[in-house]
Amino acid sequence: MICGLVSNCWATQLTRNESLESLIARAVESGFEAVELRQGSLGACEDAQQIPDSAPLARLAARFPEVRFNVAISIGFLSADLCPDDPLFLAACQAAGAVTGTAGPHLRLVDLHTTAADFAAASTSQVAANLVRLAGALSDRGGRLSVEHSLQPWVPFLDVFTAARAQLGTAADCLQLCFDPCNLLFPGDLIDPLEVTGSLDPQTVSMIHFKQRQGGQVLDRMASGELDWQALGESIVQQGFDCPGLFEIAPGAQVWAALESSRAYLQGLGIPLDSR
Repeated sequence: MICGLVSNCWATQLTRNESLESLIARAVESGFEAVELRQGSLGACEDAQQIPDSAPLARLAARFPEVRFNVAISIGFLSADLCPDDPLFLAACQAAGAVTGTAGPHLRLVDLHTTAADFAAASTSQVAANLVRLAGALSDRGGRLSVEHSLQPWVPFLDVFTAARAQLGTAADCLQLCFDPCNLLFPGDLIDPLEVTGSLDPQTVSMIHFKQRQGGQVLDRMASGELDWQALGESIVQQGFDCPGLFEIAPGAQVWAALESSRAYLQGLGIPLDSR
């Protein structure tokens, strides 16, 4: 698996005015080959409203052609009301195009806006149809859309994702899943992360987020905790996942030591993270 990280790991460093460019340069030196550019942790590459700015992002991608970039934003994609011409979504699509590589633009969405109650009241078919329109906006640009499960219950989320891919038919690969096992631990969603992992088709998963939780809090490094990463790692290997694995550990002043420790921890569990 290509080893990378999400830029919100660098929240502390960005707050201290370290540039995103310098952080990516150090990541490259440390053998991380993929960077998810997360809204809110883009430094000078976003405005005061956390809207990604395509121009500096394009320059960043040109500076690091060896890095696999994608853009990630928080937006209410599990609402049937989100339109492909939404200003934030449009800006994110343009930003994804600005950092595109050989695989085409890649935009990842997470919904921290639609409550579980609102989602439960929504029509699966209508939300899925709208998700198809959003994915189509990336497909029209030669790219793909990834969606991440978060606050909402997993089963209805998966129903929407599956229905949308069915509607896309032969174009289904323009809609993929960002899989974060830690998000399955949210209160009220009583589901086994290992069972979910074992049920996934690796061909539908664009990336896996690596993080650990203890006492309801995300840790600043991979370690033992509420998720059984030993068992999850075995499942990931057995099923043949070959998508990028991205660390999304909690930020902190010692982030580089924490990233090295986290990579070594997962490699020690047998997860084949490339660390060239």
